[in-house]
Amino acid sequence: MEDPRIHALVLGYWHTIVTPPTVFAELTARVVEEFRARGIEKPVVASPAGETEVEEACAYLFERGVVA
Repeated sequence: MEDPRIHALVLGYWHTIVTPPTVFAELTARVVEEFRARGIEKPVVASPAGETEVEEACAYLFERGVVA
């Protein structure tokens, strides 16, 4: 996010037992918020794949300014 050559961030996520969708969403939102607080604002898009839990994670991200 700090690299001036990077203009946007696109994240892919596939639902696994190791990292549940809610953990992915919470970590992503936290990192994006930390950078925004430092004045670094770039478009962030998450592309999760999965079922009901992924839909909930997408809503969580969207509420925090991450398109999902």
